[in-house]
Amino acid sequence: MPSERTLVFGPFRLDKTERRLLRGDEPLALRPKTFDVLAFLAERAGRLVTKRELLDGVWPETFVSDSVLKVCVREIREVLGDDPRSPRYIETAHKAGYRFIGVRAAAGNRPVPLTTFAGREEEVRDVRALLERHRLTTLIGPGGVGKTRLALEAVGAVREVWWVELAPIAEAPRVAEAVAAALGVDDDRGRTVVESLVRALRDRDLLLVLDNCEHLVHAAAETARVLAQGCPRLRILSTSREPLGITGEVTWTVPPLSPEDAVLLFLARSPQHSGEPARVSGICARLEGLPLAIELAAARARLLDLDQLAARLIHPLQVLTSGSRAEAARHQTMRATIDWSYDLLEPDERLAFERLSVFAGDFSLEQAERVCPGGSVRMERVAGLLGQLVDKSLVVASPPEPATPARYRLLETVREYATERLADPAPVRTRHVACFLAGAEEAATRINTAQRALCLAHMDQDHGNFLTAIEYARSGGDGESAHRIAGALAWFWFHRGRWREGRRVLGQLLAPVPEGDGPAWPGRALFADGLLAWTTGDHPGACERFERSIVLSRRSGDLVGLGHALQFLAVERLGSGDTDEAVRLAEEGVAVFRRAEDSFGLATSLATAGIVALSRHALAEAGALLDQSLQCSRGIPDPWVAALALRNLGIVALRQGQLERARDLLRESLEALAAWPERWFLSRSLETIAVVYALLGRHVLAAELFGAGARLREALGAAVLPFYQPDYDRALAVLRSALGADALDQAWSRGSALTSEEALNAAVQG
Repeated sequence: MPSERTLVFGPFRLDKTERRLLRGDEPLALRPKTFDVLAFLAERAGRLVTKRELLDGVWPETFVSDSVLKVCVREIREVLGDDPRSPRYIETAHKAGYRFIGVRAAAGNRPVPLTTFAGREEEVRDVRALLERHRLTTLIGPGGVGKTRLALEAVGAVREVWWVELAPIAEAPRVAEAVAAALGVDDDRGRTVVESLVRALRDRDLLLVLDNCEHLVHAAAETARVLAQGCPRLRILSTSREPLGITGEVTWTVPPLSPEDAVLLFLARSPQHSGEPARVSGICARLEGLPLAIELAAARARLLDLDQLAARLIHPLQVLTSGSRAEAARHQTMRATIDWSYDLLEPDERLAFERLSVFAGDFSLEQAERVCPGGSVRMERVAGLLGQLVDKSLVVASPPEPATPARYRLLETVREYATERLADPAPVRTRHVACFLAGAEEAATRINTAQRALCLAHMDQDHGNFLTAIEYARSGGDGESAHRIAGALAWFWFHRGRWREGRRVLGQLLAPVPEGDGPAWPGRALFADGLLAWTTGDHPGACERFERSIVLSRRSGDLVGLGHALQFLAVERLGSGDTDEAVRLAEEGVAVFRRAEDSFGLATSLATAGIVALSRHALAEAGALLDQSLQCSRGIPDPWVAALALRNLGIVALRQGQLERARDLLRESLEALAAWPERWFLSRSLETIAVVYALLGRHVLAAELFGAGARLREALGAAVLPFYQPDYDRALAVLRSALGADALDQAWSRGSALTSEEALNAAVQG
């Protein structure tokens, strides 16, 4: 990674320690003072540096004219190939100064390395050069050779990197879903996940890393192919044990460490042996330069002297060949290395290590304490055993952060090995299911409270384990637990926009559920599928799921599940024109949530009842119900529900002809959404306030906000709801008359180019 004394921009590196400017490895000639001007500007990247500040900073005790400064800037531009008419690095502020625009804050979600990077400078340069020249690069090599760590180091100089870890993913359809989740791309109704990704990334300049593709190589290849074809500015770096095999792919085989770098890595992890480089070199040679093997050996060197270590390495590192010699030998060497490390574990360490293999992705100490105990491994010993496995490099620990405890994981190669060693997985998987069933249902009680953001963040961490627990339960014949976990994830899938993933998981569970006198526990899962069907526009499917959920919730006495199914079925009935049934369902939903004493449910059901009244033109009744909903939401507090109530109160005021009041209520709704960004609700609020601005005579602003709202709504595949359509059409007629077709189209286009934040600010500030 670039140090504080090194600035990286484009293909250039500014080394302030050596006072050199380099393009790749090639030094570029700059006069000393010209270098100082470039360094002074680059250190203040993004802000205007006045000429006076620049002159005082570079020539503090010497009078220098502006013309000297202009010469230096011209020389810098010539070396960088920077056109002042369309600058990439130095921007001129007329008569004021200069702004360096070449360095930007890093964006994306690249992982933070937990250890120092040792050696491999040449390999890092080679991979960076490939990333500059090619759009599809794959690092290939055996497990444990260091593909992921090299990739992480190589992308350190790239401004925007989005990292997708595929190792915990077990099914091909989840590859594209994982990419969408990492980049925050919501489901787009009417399109596949990959099509939604292409639409979202078509004009973005970023690097996407697909890490650990080997077990899903065909799905990863197809996803990469479609994204590369549809997104001309996108670059993709993948790591895999085999090439993806797609057109345009450039593969680079990650070699074992050189003898010198292997010793550097060993001593970085076991510095007490820094005075014995020759003996360390012999050990690293036996380990064939494989980084994971060296990491494990260095961990053992904390307990054994180097002679003991060397003696124990003789047998495990015998090469076993089968299939491809170049590939299989290294794989067998890695297995032998882990065999050796496993053989050194105490019996209870082995049991804990094997049982940790049931986790998908990372886990917490508390979760390990619920899953690992059994036999001689008592719960109070799990923390100590986990720490011992971390010390021996079989478990990776991420350091705790404020309000976030440490998390742990097994490297995928190590996890596969531990899975094979686990003699009787059934009881351990049963404990895993119980752990994440409890976690999912506990989270479901908090997800629609003031703790929503924190709860969703925790559920993000456990997402892989939730899905794995559903599969463990389903394959083990525990249908009840599988349905309960899936049902508890309903609002997680909804709030995170993971609608298609939720429907896929629920579809696998719900298809065989019997009718009639079957079990009552699928009620919440049926509601979850109905909720996601509603968001994705499958209205017949949503109605069927809500109806069945209502029957089962009544049977089981689940008031909260019953209330949610009632209110969403009311909305569906309203959309189909059955107003009387919508009124009945909405009223029952309010009554049920009052009995359940559920604040979120009561707030949303009151809002639903208000919307039903609004659609019947019962404006006074609608206003009273929505006022009650708003008070409930503020008691939680919940900005998301508050925004819902405020928007519909704005519509009540609009239909009463109180345009200024409608504008103020809608502004307040948008301000509430700023505290809890939600694109679907935001699009509807933007279009509603656009109606009000149109009727107030703010025609250009209204047209721009219509454009912004339509872009967000259409990206989600949503349509204007039927009971809001008359207001929408009325406002558009006003705008066509006032602006004319050309001016309306121009303003609409300007609005559609706004970001969500820009559109929200424009609507609120008016």
